[in-house]
Amino acid sequence: MGRRRWLFFGIWWLFWAAWTPTAFGAVLPASQWETRGQLLGRVYQDMEEDSSLEESQAMDTRFYLDNTWKWEKQGVEAVMNVEARVEGWWGEEFDSQANLFVRDAYVRIKKQRYTLRLGQQTVTWGKLDDFALLDRVSPQDYQWFALFDLQERKLPALMGRYNYYGDNWQLEAVFLPFFKSSQLHFFGSDWSVFGHLKESVANGSFSAAVKDVVRRVVIEEKDRVMDQALTNAQVGLRAGGRWGEVDYMVYFLSVLHSIPVLREKTSTGNTLKRFLYEPTSANLASLTAANPSDEDLVLQREHPRTQIVGLDWETVWGAYGLRGEAAVTFNAPYLREDMAYTQKDTISIGVGVDHTTVDNLYLNFQFVTNYVLDGKALFVQQPWDQQLTGTVRQGFWRDKLRVQMDWAWSPSYLDWMINPEIQYKTRADARLAMGLFAFGGKSTTVFGRYADKGLVYVEWTWWF
Repeated sequence: MGRRRWLFFGIWWLFWAAWTPTAFGAVLPASQWETRGQLLGRVYQDMEEDSSLEESQAMDTRFYLDNTWKWEKQGVEAVMNVEARVEGWWGEEFDSQANLFVRDAYVRIKKQRYTLRLGQQTVTWGKLDDFALLDRVSPQDYQWFALFDLQERKLPALMGRYNYYGDNWQLEAVFLPFFKSSQLHFFGSDWSVFGHLKESVANGSFSAAVKDVVRRVVIEEKDRVMDQALTNAQVGLRAGGRWGEVDYMVYFLSVLHSIPVLREKTSTGNTLKRFLYEPTSANLASLTAANPSDEDLVLQREHPRTQIVGLDWETVWGAYGLRGEAAVTFNAPYLREDMAYTQKDTISIGVGVDHTTVDNLYLNFQFVTNYVLDGKALFVQQPWDQQLTGTVRQGFWRDKLRVQMDWAWSPSYLDWMINPEIQYKTRADARLAMGLFAFGGKSTTVFGRYADKGLVYVEWTWWF
């Protein structure tokens, strides 16, 4: 029986158990059903039309319905969360899509010393808010890039999760039998990695030979990585306790890199990658001059296995919250200067501090540095880099009105992002917000790739 059929069977079982509890007799004699929901909508407006291929307006509406059935005497809970999403884009023409799918769907067994969760779920590890040094278990949804924060981007995956609570220590282990990739597009949308590059060449004033070369570019999965086989299983283990006033955890993970990287099939594939990441006329001419075959124009989405060991900690120092993470990642994927795929060991260290003043001003600052061992001669990636993020938020009228600014900046790559926003609670269970996103930097940097995608938005949220 395939994984989809098992998931369908599990969902059917949860509904049947909840509404016909007497069928279980003394095993599960009665359940308590708790439900809550959220309706979230955003409308985006591009601040400047840089290309006719861009979507000048977009809409993203999400409906969440969370359900929990509890059998308290037996220490059993069943969770099933459903999401419905409608997305629309207005460019030269209107395009839309609608989806309905199950997010979390798991059973939790809770005893005095341990809990066990089995099913589709998400995991949050680490102490930092915006950086994922140790938070590598759950894949993420990058189809809207980073317009939503880390927790909202997380995607559930099938796993078993075990927590044990000792007197002064705790242990947590996760096991994912199958691999699930993060979601992102390489072509065809404003937020895809290479944007509308193929369409711009197809619609541009290029020769038929050039258009044919770009048209034949293909990015495919490596079947062995996406197979539902135990060879692609992932594991994570962390344990910790308290040392004085410091809470800490030590980590070990053996996971597949959820964000796909591109691996060439032939040496000409490196010339192709050069053009994709730096779409200049010279790089396009080099690609065309190579007279590439169909195989030369195929790039494979690679998900290499990495091992991670690390440590996180947090404490309170007066009115300040302090936290940090350190990780050593073995065999992290990179591109060399010639664009060939390679793997390097990397050391990452991050620290964060937050503080709320007596005037209800919230400040959050984080700093991360990465050091690539033997990191010379890499494309874009510096052997030693630094990244900073922060949040400034002020509440008014008992927090009914909020003004906040999220920002990110890399002094190593000089790319940046700012996200100012105004939030107003129209009532206790509803909120209206307005804000903007702006990005800057070179086209080969994370934020610079979307430097022409500045936008304003209106967001509404209703909880029930």
